[in-house]
Amino acid sequence: MSIEFLYAQARIRARLGRRLPEGGWRLIESSLGLAQYLHSARASVLAPRVQHFTTRVSPHTIDRSLRHDWCEEVAAVGRWVPERWREAVCMTTWLPYLPSIAYLENGGTTLDWMHDDSVLAEMAQDDIAARRLALGKSPFAGFLPAGETPDGSKRWIASWRYTWPAMGAVERSSLEQLLAVVDRFSTEDDGANVGRARRERLIHLDRTVARLLRRRTGQPVVVFCYLLLAGLDLQRLRDGLVRRALFNDVVPEAAA
Repeated sequence: MSIEFLYAQARIRARLGRRLPEGGWRLIESSLGLAQYLHSARASVLAPRVQHFTTRVSPHTIDRSLRHDWCEEVAAVGRWVPERWREAVCMTTWLPYLPSIAYLENGGTTLDWMHDDSVLAEMAQDDIAARRLALGKSPFAGFLPAGETPDGSKRWIASWRYTWPAMGAVERSSLEQLLAVVDRFSTEDDGANVGRARRERLIHLDRTVARLLRRRTGQPVVVFCYLLLAGLDLQRLRDGLVRRALFNDVVPEAAA
């Protein structure tokens, strides 16, 4: 175990101990309507994430709030790690924004909700030239997608690798293993990437990453495994909230 990651390891273990177990997720996800879902979530460790939502909350408000929660999570983790790893941690702040940035970079029409997002507002301009100028001055300038992928993820990964400080071969191999796990999940095509099938695949990814975290005690990869698990929790919560905000009890099976 690396001494420089002892503090981060302790904080991560404490956070992992407070994660909602699978049984808790299943109970919350058995809710048909948004009101019941919110009631169940507020009785769990998810309460701080949903306490301010009403049954009339819009999907855009949900997304904006959970993106803010993600940014706060990353900022907290950045305070736990050695200084030389902070840039790599902070770069993960921008992951939820990549699809929107790719959309804007590739000429997509500005959407109303973007003006209400503190990160996207400056770049959400109808004039393409002004938009690209703003993008070029933004934190995304180093990994703009330029049509390469739908969400700019490959450019982000290349930029993220560049922020890695010097480390041993074992530590680097573990980080590459994590990237391989995520890439395998992202490129799988089981013909059913929606609803229950997608949720089960996310659960499988969660378990795979949790195993990697347990086996790599004291390595930098533990920090990024934890961030991925935190992101998966937020994504799962987001899916449950947004489906019910859109369909509520009108189409119960859509909320499953």
